[in-house]
Amino acid sequence: MNLKLINIFTTLLNRYIPLIFVHSHICPRPEYYLFVNTYRKFHSIHNSLLYSHTVNYDKMINKVFQSLNLITKGNLGDAEFKIYFSDASGNKVSPWHFNHIDEISSVDSDGNKVFPMIVEISKNQLEKLEIDTKTSENPIKQDLKNGIVRLYPKPNPFNYGAMPKTWEDPKEFVEEGGSKYFGDNDPLDLVEISPVPYKPGDILTVKVIGALGLIDQDEMDWKIIVISTHNENYKNISNMQDAEKYYPSICHDIVHWYKTYKVPNNRFIRNEQYLTVDEAMNIIDNAKKAYDSNKWKDENLV
Repeated sequence: MNLKLINIFTTLLNRYIPLIFVHSHICPRPEYYLFVNTYRKFHSIHNSLLYSHTVNYDKMINKVFQSLNLITKGNLGDAEFKIYFSDASGNKVSPWHFNHIDEISSVDSDGNKVFPMIVEISKNQLEKLEIDTKTSENPIKQDLKNGIVRLYPKPNPFNYGAMPKTWEDPKEFVEEGGSKYFGDNDPLDLVEISPVPYKPGDILTVKVIGALGLIDQDEMDWKIIVISTHNENYKNISNMQDAEKYYPSICHDIVHWYKTYKVPNNRFIRNEQYLTVDEAMNIIDNAKKAYDSNKWKDENLV
């Protein structure tokens, strides 16, 4: 079987078999994931199949990141799996703290602010990856729970990542219904709505179109909703109402995903309503100020 057929076969397994299990209320057996990962291990040595560099993105990114490389350690689905960023000299650099990341933050041709996004989890992916804020160089790592690889119970329906140089301060809170919800001590989360599955380690430029206030284990976990500047409908989508026109049910799908992928279910502020672009921008400004304060160093982050 040639490499192209293996890649297609693996994609079909990832996308449709979990859906069959979910809709039939059957829990996937561990053997299923091992079966899929045997194929991933086979072609993970061909990094271009799983991870891409920035050469296909816009000039603004290329100017800053044309010398960056991705270094993978281990195999996707393994507890030890990591993605590092390195410069032309082979020195590892942090996707959270990278000094020139601010050069990406700019405006598009219509005057909308655009921001950098580090993709951590691809659309339709099962493995839960995240930037490791407690390890030097901050690689993207496999998330673990009690030493066990964390897998979503169903494919992730959007591209997911983080905004560099932001931080949700665990000493700052949002008050809702008489309760206080403190920041989750992580970079701001970004939910990118394009139908294209971007790859872990991809660096995108994105426009903000809204936000969702998730309460996860009694912590405030903002989800900033964004659209890639390379989305074919980019110029026509400026808010969640526009997004719904081009991607029907996207508003419901995001809420439903976050509400149901964990047990017990997550909750939201504002009765599951999306925040406006202006409100989302305010959240970003606060997260940037929190990062710039360097208070994250007091939380054993590096």
